[in-house]
Amino acid sequence: EAAEMLLHSLSLQDEDKPTELLVKTYEHISRVYWEQDYPDKALYYANKSLKAMEDIDNDSLLISVYNRVASSYYLSNLKNRHDSATLYYNKTLGLAIATNDAKHTINAYNNLGAVLISQGKPDEALEMFERSHKVPNQRKKDHATYYYNRSRCFENKNMWDSCIVAIRKSLAYHDSTDFEARGKLYRRLYKAEK
Repeated sequence: EAAEMLLHSLSLQDEDKPTELLVKTYEHISRVYWEQDYPDKALYYANKSLKAMEDIDNDSLLISVYNRVASSYYLSNLKNRHDSATLYYNKTLGLAIATNDAKHTINAYNNLGAVLISQGKPDEALEMFERSHKVPNQRKKDHATYYYNRSRCFENKNMWDSCIVAIRKSLAYHDSTDFEARGKLYRRLYKAEK
């Protein structure tokens, strides 16, 4: 339903005259397809949002577009997906640092770490997660994510005692009303303890 509404919004816009609204529409369509696990469509609209950004000067929006392109590459089955995802996550990181955007700086480091885990490089991933944790203005949610990501690295290295400690610390920082996230963490804890 969200895709239908966004595509209707797109039909009311002139795609030959890029605006911030057009960029956001492409970006949102890409995200909907990404959430529904349609990597080709997600990447198609992510790249359209990037193309539409060429004549628009808005750093905050460009950070979001870079992140959407990177995430779409990461989800895709393309041969160079890790390299392409890393390229755009690094673009996100560079612009986020340049504009003092702590939230997107933290997210970019975390996403780069996730790519490294997917490549079987837990030590390098751990370094990225450490960098994310050193960014000022950490929120409680960021601490929860940090320890969760550490647990993924330790799991990858079969360091189960360290993995258990990290999962428990993540649970301590997680929102007590986020039952879905806490349920996933408890399942991870069960697996690690087993």
